[in-house]
Amino acid sequence: MTTNAQTPTLADVITGAIEVNRSNLRVALPGRVETYDAATQSCSVQLLVHDGVNDETGTRQPEKLPVITSVPVVFPGGGGGRLTFPIKAGDTVLCVFASSSIDRWLALGGEVDPVDDRRHHISDAIAIPGLHDFAHATAASSSAVVLEGSDVRLGSQTAFQSALMGDSMVTALTTLFAALSAYALAIKAIADPTNAATPALTGAITAFTTAATAAKSLIVKVG
Repeated sequence: MTTNAQTPTLADVITGAIEVNRSNLRVALPGRVETYDAATQSCSVQLLVHDGVNDETGTRQPEKLPVITSVPVVFPGGGGGRLTFPIKAGDTVLCVFASSSIDRWLALGGEVDPVDDRRHHISDAIAIPGLHDFAHATAASSSAVVLEGSDVRLGSQTAFQSALMGDSMVTALTTLFAALSAYALAIKAIADPTNAATPALTGAITAFTTAATAAKSLIVKVG
């Protein structure tokens, strides 16, 4: 009895099965946001590292992975506090893939049983913003905590006022109050015909205008 040379051995079958399962196992990959839904805080993502399959000659051929939809986006938060920021098309993210299906949890929250037994599947991606390749790394301070953006909102009036009351603002307001006091004294002096009120009034108005302008510029800059 002859044996076909192409008949796979048991080892070949086992190796092939392991390879198929391994190729479908996802852990984490960089991706690019295609669209973002602020209402659900979810996005569609194009993964940026291609898969690969071997052709009939054994040569590895790149294969672009499909766009993943309804990917939840992680924002830091807890204890009633949160930090959110705009997500735009073109932003890069790190996609991590849950070890079980998260469809039911996304829909219902709480403790759930998964809808199927898939593991580390591409459909169970979670996006973490902020990942960059080395060529597009953002400038980061080595000595300070920096919160930067075109529109930064601290979230409460008390926090906003505290941020404004830095040393420069305190100095500007002190100067402004002093100018207001001088202005009031000059106005009072007008009623006294024995005093030369005009020069004092002019000087007070000039000081007031200068101090008010300086304070306003700081408020615009900080706020």
